[in-house]
Amino acid sequence: GHFAADIVFVGYGLSAPQKDYDDYSGVDVKEKLVLFSTDTPKNLEARLSEEAKFENRIKAAQEHGARGVLTFRSETQTAGFFGGFRGGLKKEAYKPDFVILSLENKVVEFIFKHLQTELRYLFQQIESTSKPQSFATGVRSFVNLEITYDEKRPTQNVLAKISGTDKALKNEYVILGAHMDHLGIDMTGDVLNGADDNASGTAVVMEVARLMKLNRFRPKRTVVFALWAAEEEGLLGSKYYTENPIYPLDKTVTYINLDMEGHGTGRVNFRGVYYGPEVWDILKARLPKEVMDNINPGRGGPGGSDHTYFLSSGVPAFFVATDGPHFRTNRVGDVIDMIKPEILKAAGDAVGAAVEVLALEPVIPATPLRRETYYWRYLTILNHEVPPLDKVIAGHKDVQDPDVDFQLAAVPEKEGAAGDALRLDVMNNLLSGLEKIRESKGLSAYSGAPQMMMGGRGMGGSQPAKTTVLVGLRGIGAFRDDLRWADVFSKQGAAFVLLDRPGFLFGEAGLSEEGRKTVDAIGKAGLLLVISGLEPAQSKALLESFSKPLFLASDIPPDQDLIGLLKKTKSSLGLVLGKDENPADYFKRLDEAKGSLGAENLSIVTENCLWSKAGKEQMVGLIGEMLKAKYENEDLTNLISGSFLRALERARAGS
Repeated sequence: GHFAADIVFVGYGLSAPQKDYDDYSGVDVKEKLVLFSTDTPKNLEARLSEEAKFENRIKAAQEHGARGVLTFRSETQTAGFFGGFRGGLKKEAYKPDFVILSLENKVVEFIFKHLQTELRYLFQQIESTSKPQSFATGVRSFVNLEITYDEKRPTQNVLAKISGTDKALKNEYVILGAHMDHLGIDMTGDVLNGADDNASGTAVVMEVARLMKLNRFRPKRTVVFALWAAEEEGLLGSKYYTENPIYPLDKTVTYINLDMEGHGTGRVNFRGVYYGPEVWDILKARLPKEVMDNINPGRGGPGGSDHTYFLSSGVPAFFVATDGPHFRTNRVGDVIDMIKPEILKAAGDAVGAAVEVLALEPVIPATPLRRETYYWRYLTILNHEVPPLDKVIAGHKDVQDPDVDFQLAAVPEKEGAAGDALRLDVMNNLLSGLEKIRESKGLSAYSGAPQMMMGGRGMGGSQPAKTTVLVGLRGIGAFRDDLRWADVFSKQGAAFVLLDRPGFLFGEAGLSEEGRKTVDAIGKAGLLLVISGLEPAQSKALLESFSKPLFLASDIPPDQDLIGLLKKTKSSLGLVLGKDENPADYFKRLDEAKGSLGAENLSIVTENCLWSKAGKEQMVGLIGEMLKAKYENEDLTNLISGSFLRALERARAGS
């Protein structure tokens, strides 16, 4: 059908009034087309990670009564034909009277051509002020569309195998796969051939299979060759397989994924070593030197291609692509003339050798609780144990690709010092500690919300990850007699103040006078107050008086009054998991608290150090309980780190 509608610019299309940001505030979009960038500003990506999902931007437009959305990529986003929309939306997002269109940048430039402001300036304002810049453009659009929607369009994966010859190992599987689909015809009628993405990967899979069959390769394990359908629509083919596996996933020792093997530098990126260290150790030891010398190993992670659902099912999975820019991906220019046979061969040599090694290896160690361990490695892990800063640096300065992403640390204080002498000692220890962190290989210093990684570890790259250290003060001795110093320590890099059973904060009728002044100074300085050991009445009195969010650690689930105060102040509750507590028993308390408080305001606080074997095993067990209860990834992220990090961000906001 056809219709006409006015265009309203709504920045990034983000709507989260409960989080103090709403691109729809102050504008009327009913029966109009909303125009927004599919990018997310750095200063908002941690706070609005959920709202920034494309499906939630569409939902926001629909809830505000828009007739449709016009999306585009900002100049900072990866170039591609589609403005951030390449399918994968749930069917609920599609409405008969609601259009979802992607615009090329030249169309957006045309819309803004006669306006009194530049698009770049608007985004700079949002970035610098965290305030929307939405307005009616005064431009009217005429839309003429013919749309068909097939809820179920038949497609298929294609699988082949070379059966294993070993009596025992033939029931274990090595899978080599690639997606064989592309994007079809674009909205202008041009064919998107997808030679590099991913006819190249498909060709390599088929050639490895052909050569193994031609050379009468006799693997001990069964080798499966897979060509997946509908990757471009949301990894649908590989997702279907992992939900309906032909060969048991718990017997699948490795999945190797090929995507974009047609051009580049000639080297081969082999991503996934962090998530499959046992498998990578075998490959590193067994691959021929000439093959290994041409591989760029990388930590890897989910996202971007068909290895994703294998990883989240607990299968060690590697994403292989040739090194270098694949700059014509999803464009008309991705044609066969771009493909370099010698680079295809390099990719084939690497994965062919890897499959051969793994198919013949007598023993590939099986990781216990593979799926739970994957989530342990993927999720952003925050260790709530607060050792002295110097011990953190000494113990972890050279640890690369650690399991722990965030570590709390307290600035050490000289015993017996007081007043200015104590302040000078703490400041010296703070500054020297931060300098040592910057000089270390395995640590980085916390510098604010943009580096929080609140959604998990993502696709990863070639560089090892580091542990981010959140440095704070244990107690208020360094500024109790001069509260102005709270702000000084904050500006020099302190992020929190840790108080345990602080009786001095309270009087008979709630907070004492000293308590009010102290917490007010902490709040104004932008320091997160991390507090434990309070009685329920003390917790309520503190939340009623404190102007900033805080983090309250307790082993008791909150009552309704406390829940209301935590939500009102946007504070977080840390439910303490005892050192010897059974994860299944703790989960019952956690699930009860989550049901009443919500995961966004709740954290798991372990008494065990998460660097230790006992701490890891306890947390992996708890992750298993949460997965059995079908917790969403967002819930897992919030409970393990996101709630604390969000409280920290909110406490620091406006300081």
